Amino acid sequence: MKAIALINSTSGGVQKIGAEQIRLDIEHALRAQSIDFDIMEGGYQTLNDAVSNARDIDLVICAAGDGTQAALASLLTNRKSALLPLPCGTVNMFCRDLGIPLDLPDALAASLAGEFVKVDIGAIGERVFLSNVVFGAYADLAEAREGLRDAETIADVSFSIVEAADAILHADPVRYRAVIDGQKLSIHTNTIMVSNNAITHAENLVPGRASLSEGQLCIYLTDALHGGDFTTVLAGFIGGGADASDKIERRDCKSITLTATSDELAYTIDGDPIKARGSITATIKPKALTVLWPSKAATTAL
Repeated sequence: MKAIALINSTSGGVQKIGAEQIRLDIEHALRAQSIDFDIMEGGYQTLNDAVSNARDIDLVICAAGDGTQAALASLLTNRKSALLPLPCGTVNMFCRDLGIPLDLPDALAASLAGEFVKVDIGAIGERVFLSNVVFGAYADLAEAREGLRDAETIADVSFSIVEAADAILHADPVRYRAVIDGQKLSIHTNTIMVSNNAITHAENLVPGRASLSEGQLCIYLTDALHGGDFTTVLAGFIGGGADASDKIERRDCKSITLTATSDELAYTIDGDPIKARGSITATIKPKALTVLWPSKAATTAL
């Protein structure tokens, strides 16, 4: 087996653990398995170029957060190379759903002893999402979180905290035109979530999915018109009670197109905040990505 290991030096988890320690852990684990490998460290573009130019690679190991792992997964769609994500981000939703331990040496040991499994991906144009896309107020909150992570001074920290509070306080609704599997809807809300497969539970305040291969998007339409509603909806997701909430309606589909009447869409792709104009279409691509899945997780979750 030939592998390339990529370390995103800008990831919050990488900065916390230390890129050099992560490199040592990866080297130790791969040598123990007699795997031929290269290791590269850098920002997103460096890692993106490394995957784009890689040839005859069986395994791409990505030490990064959910957003970077999703972006690199877009380059691995329908390719023979498999993805092994390592929990080096803020939330690590994809790693959690794969049953990968959050301790790095344990994550490597469990995954390398696992098996290759095909999972679904969501797509918006060329961009892949492994977990979810969230439209509305959460995008402003995620942008404030990014600012807090990159803060270098007390003033920066204070500004980011104020931004986060403002995002919740002024979680104003947006009017959307939606088309869900051909059905047209008008929606007035501050939060819409598009999930790659259904959210079924939560663990340590992180929403989770029992399956990654049902071949469907799950759209969570919320009755959220202000900051109080937003926090109630958020509590429903992180508490694992989204399906039971009277403020959240779930619809399963293959595609959704959203247009904001304000002409600007604010959303996150696996936690990365984005703003764009025009319409956005999300689709499901069943079993389009191969991952290295820890054996125990594969027998219980798929």
